[in-house]
Order: sequence, then C-alpha cells, then structure tokens
Amino acid sequence: MNTLLWLCGLDGGAAVARIVESSWRAAAPLARPWLFTLAGLGLVLAAINLLPQLALRTSVRFWTFLLRLALVGLLLVVVLRIEWHATLAVREPARWTVLIDDSASMATRDVDGKSRYEAAKADLAKLVNRVGDDVVLTVRPLNGAAADEGTAAGGGTASDGRPPDEPGGGPTPLGDVIAEQALQQRRCDRLILLTDGRDSTDRDLTSLGEELQLRDTRVTVALYGSPVAPVDRGISVQPERTVLRLGEELVVRGAITGKPAAVAVTLEENGTAVATVDAAADSGRFEFRHRPVRKGGHLYRVALAGNDAAAANDTVQFTVQVVDDKINVLLVEGFPRFEFKLFKAVLEVDPLVNLVSVCQVPGGGVHVQGEPLHRNAEQGLIASRADLFKYDVVVLRDVPRNLFRAGGDTTESRLRALVEFVTKRGGGLMVCGGQDVYRAGGYETSALAEVLPFDLGTHDSSEPQFEGRFFAEVVPTAVGHPLLRLLPDAEDNRQRWNALPKLDGSNNVGRFKPLATPLLTRTLTVPGPGDTTEDRTVPLLGVMSVGEGKVVGTSADTLWRWQLQPDFDDPPLTMLLANIVRYLAPPPERKAERPLVSLNDATPQVGQEVLLSTDLRDANFEPVRNAELVVTVTRPDGTSWRIFPRDLPEEPGHYAYRVPVEQGGTYKVVAKHGKYEATREFLAGASAGEFATLSTDVEGMQRFARAARGEVLASSLADWLRSADTTPAERTVHRELEVWNSPAVLLLFMALVSLDCFLRKRQGLA
Repeated sequence: MNTLLWLCGLDGGAAVARIVESSWRAAAPLARPWLFTLAGLGLVLAAINLLPQLALRTSVRFWTFLLRLALVGLLLVVVLRIEWHATLAVREPARWTVLIDDSASMATRDVDGKSRYEAAKADLAKLVNRVGDDVVLTVRPLNGAAADEGTAAGGGTASDGRPPDEPGGGPTPLGDVIAEQALQQRRCDRLILLTDGRDSTDRDLTSLGEELQLRDTRVTVALYGSPVAPVDRGISVQPERTVLRLGEELVVRGAITGKPAAVAVTLEENGTAVATVDAAADSGRFEFRHRPVRKGGHLYRVALAGNDAAAANDTVQFTVQVVDDKINVLLVEGFPRFEFKLFKAVLEVDPLVNLVSVCQVPGGGVHVQGEPLHRNAEQGLIASRADLFKYDVVVLRDVPRNLFRAGGDTTESRLRALVEFVTKRGGGLMVCGGQDVYRAGGYETSALAEVLPFDLGTHDSSEPQFEGRFFAEVVPTAVGHPLLRLLPDAEDNRQRWNALPKLDGSNNVGRFKPLATPLLTRTLTVPGPGDTTEDRTVPLLGVMSVGEGKVVGTSADTLWRWQLQPDFDDPPLTMLLANIVRYLAPPPERKAERPLVSLNDATPQVGQEVLLSTDLRDANFEPVRNAELVVTVTRPDGTSWRIFPRDLPEEPGHYAYRVPVEQGGTYKVVAKHGKYEATREFLAGASAGEFATLSTDVEGMQRFARAARGEVLASSLADWLRSADTTPAERTVHRELEVWNSPAVLLLFMALVSLDCFLRKRQGLA
C-alpha cells in the first residue's frame, strides 16, 4: 500500500496503516460541453482501429482500442488535474531531540573522576546504540550546530557528525535552545537534556515546560554533577594595553575569584614562564610587569597554580602586539638655560624616545639637535601642520609668546597648529613652567590657554610667579595615577614622593579646570584679612584630555632638583618624564590615512559581544566621513564574514562595530580602507559566569520537568533506556495528492504507449 500511495504522490517517511476516508476532486474542472467534446474526440480516435480497412486481428483491434481509451482517460486526468483527498492513519518513527550541554561548566570533574561532559557523552553513546533505527534522533550541543536528523550521534560542532570532543567555553543557554529546538520544530516527541541544569541567565523554565506539555513533547532530564558546589578558584585578568612599543612594559593586573588566597600565579610568554607572583592573601589581587624583548605578536597566558574541580577558569590568555616604533618627541626651548640641557639629557637617554630639540639662540638663530622630521628646522617653530603632525609628543618649555608672532604672524598660526596637533592629531603636549610662560608670558588670551589643564583666568594672587622653596604634594586621589608611578609598589612609591627635595618657585597658573586631573599641588601662604595670612593650595602638575590628545602642564621649572638624587637608583625626574612621554604618546599604529583596529576588551569571553572600532583620518588628520570600510572577521573554526560599518554624525571618522563571540579561540579582524589595511587578533576564553555557581540546579530542573509532565532521572540514563518506549506513533493525517502530477500517471502513460507500440509491431504496422 505504501508503494502505491508513493506512486500517487505521497511523501515518504511514514508507514500508512489504513485509509480512513478518501475522495476524488478535479482541481481544474471543464464545462460539460468541452468535457463531452474532448471525451468524444478521444473515443473517435480510439475507434479508428475498429475500421474494416485496417487488416488487424479482432483481438488486436480490441486491445488497441482499450489501450487508447486508457490514454484518453489519462489525458482527462491531467487536463482536469485530478486530486485524491485522503485521511490516513500513519505510523512514524519517534522523533527525539537530545540537547547535550557543552558549556564551560561541564568541564568540572566531579562525576566519578570524570568531567560532567565526559559522563554525558558516554550516556549519549549508550542512547544512540539503544534506539538504533527505531528513532529519528537529532543531537544538538547547546553552543554548537544541530545535526542532520537520523545521524547516529548528532552533528555538534565537529565536522564528522559528532558532538565536540571537549566542552567549549560558552554559557548555558538552556532556555533559548529549548525554545529553538523543541518549540519551533514541526514535531518533537521527546526532549532529552544531558546537562548540569543551570541556565546562564537563571531563567525559570516553567513556562517552557508548559508549552512542551501542550505540544505533547515528553521531557527527560539527566543531571550531571553535585548539588553541592565543588571547591573552585579562578582568575580574572586584564592587560593595561595590548599594543606596545618595543621596550615598553606590559602591565597585567588580575584577581583570584572564588576564595582569595596567597596562591602562586604564573605569566607565560609564547609558552615560556617569564614571571611568578603570589596573589595577596586578603584580596587575591596580583600584578605582573614584564618587558618583551622581541617585536611581533605574543601570546600570553596567566595560570593559577594548583588543581581544582574546574580547570577552565584557572587560565586566561590574550595577545599583545609589540611594534618597533619609537616615540618622536619635539623639545622646544626659548633660551638655552641649564634646565633645558638637563631636560634634553634625560630625554636623550630614554631608549623609547627619538628626540629632536629646537632651541632659540640669544641674538637670533636656532640650535637644532637630533634628526628633524620636519622641513626647514633652522627656522625654529614649525609652520606646517603636516610637518608638526609627524611628531608624537611636543614639550614646550620656556617659550615666549612673541616667538609665535615672529615674521608678522599676528594670528599665531603656529600656536594654533600646536593646539590642532593635540585636538586632531591626537598628539601629546607637555607645557613646563618658566619666566615667559602662562600668565607671566601673557598666554591667558592665547589659543594655548584653551587646552591647558589650568584656568589662567583665575588666580589667588596678582603676581605672575610664586617665589620660595616648597615640597610637592601628591593629590590623595592621584596616588595611583600612571604619571606618578616612580616605583611599582604603591607604598614604596608613596615614600619616594615624600622623600623628594624641595622645588624653588612656580608659576601662578590659577586653578585646575573642571575636566583636568590634578596630580601635584603646593601649599602657598597668602595675605589674609588684616594682618593675617592663610594657606592656599595651588596647582603644580595636572593632565587633561583635549580632543583626540592629552596635555600635561607643570607650573614649576625646577624639576631638575629631583634628578640630582645620588641616593636613588632611578632618578625621579627620569622616571617622571618617561611616564609623561609614554602617557601622552598616541598609540604606535595611529597614522594618517591608515586604519587602526581598537579593541575594547582584551580578554573577551564566549557568549559576549566584543566592541571594536576603527578611526579613519586623512593626511591632515581630519575625520574621513562615510568611508568604504570593509571589516572581515575570521572565527577560530576558519569561517568568516564581512561587516560594513558606518560612522555617525556626532562621531565623524569613528567606525564602531560588534563581533559576537560564539566560539573559544583566536579571532582575526582585518579592517581595509583603500589600499591600506589593519589586522587585530584577540582570544576568546571561557565564560566566567559559568563558574560562579558550579552546583547543579536540581530544584529548577524538577520544576521544568513537572510543568512538562516529564521526569528528572533519579538513576542513570542507562537504567532509563532499558524501559524507554521507542515504538512508532500512529497518528491521523490529511493528505491532498496531486494524482495528475504523480509518478503513477507518468509510468502508466509510458506503459500504455509501449504496449500499444508492441501490439502494432507484431502486426507489422507503423
């Protein structure tokens, strides 16, 4: 019967037990005159073989007449589009969907010495062997792809149709995958969950269970793990920067999660251990400072010593790109004083600095040292923005304002170019104290005043300079600021600042601007009401972000006193200037007309979205609007896709885009604009939220199973399989078969024509 129904157009995959009821219908009925005409014409054509003029035996006349009548009948079936509407009772194999939890928490080893995932995979193999061909089985890892129906062990993420060998680093999206695999499928007779039973979002699955019950989907849950969370520690790590210049320090900070303790933590570079520290016993915090010795890409791994139940959160990996790109520093001085020579000497010995100094010589002329990146260096101040933008940091020492007006330049275009160097180029500017700067040099009405961290329009005294010796005081909220880090240890650093000698004199620079970060101050005694005096706190060192760059301002010109400290191994001024230059310098790969891929999070986790961005600037560092930027993202498995980001009117030239992290491993991002492209790689690790609670959620799974009228297995899955019902289900279906367009009509037509030709050939007819 099934073969006959298939020939009539019934789809395969079901065994028909019986026909409940049926009827024949014409989908394209003809008017009776046309129907009678067509039937009569067919009858006439079939009766031609009965004419006495044809020399045929009577039996041949009879059979050919019947064959042609049958052909006329087939023609009418096709013309009328005859359909068979039938209600059938069919037996179909049971359809089971198995969801195997391959989330990060399934790597926990608390099931008889095996991981939860290993135990679940072993049960899956038993399930496949038990059901055989009796059940159409679909296996779907929670974080993988669904297998083709009927495959033995469900596709997973492996290419050969098996679930992955090891659990991934992703979350446990139980609710989402149940809704996708069980509720959106045409039919699912049984849903089997092999899981530790804790949804990543702590979603209550009761409503999903009720929907499954309404769809007559039976639910079976096998739990792996213990209701009591095993002892586990992990680490969270974040590098300070992931693009370094060769010679810079890699700073990595982190903390132990779980129960903090004095545990050893190791930093590995490209598989080789380079440092080991003990985390603080009270807070679990730790810090690494390592200086890479080779340029190129480096893979770093931070590992927690010891073993516990979950090893996946004991390590964090990230990539760092080290480039051989020195910081181009332009030092500008208005008069060759001793302080200038000391500043220049300190910067010259910095291995990361390529120094160019320009000093005005008394009586006219300019003294240039170093290899200038700009043209016409003998003219002194740089007039071309393009030339100025070749530098990364500009140090403006005691330079009179009238130098910017030389040659009749009343608009002070070179001073405005210096401001644009900060705001557009993203360069760093350091402005030092002296006799001819700030209010003493009349800069309060200049373009430079707009970018200084000091408000030159405010003041605690009418005097342009403050005389006298004083100690520099660190602002309490700025003790940990990177500019003030002279020593790695926080307490040692505090003591070093307290031990610095007095400075002599400073500029009256008013007060800190609201958006500035105060770093150092001095206490000034000023006249009060009557004959009294009072102490005022005035700025000494501050920093402020302006546009794309940063500006550091210091009101003292006697910082050289901090350099002449024979008791210190590292002279404080050397350390301070090194910090300032590195802090002010733009990223080493930020170049005009070239894309740069910036990563928001250096240690992303599976299940998150990573925010990346690309800034595009033309030769003058103006934002490039509506650029044809093409971003190609390659996943760890080799698959890739393209993104075509766009900038916004409020952020011209800034192209932000998000990359969903669905797999653990290395992602490669290539941003291409015109003939230039930039590449960035990042590593995605295990979802940290998976390890927050490693106990199984027995109560939650029981609520879900009860709502679905299912069961949470109290014994092993193997015991349940012994009594599992795999018999085909009988159900009633309605089918509308297009008989006129079925294989049966075609085969019958070919058979009738062949038989007619055979009979005629035996009579020697054409």
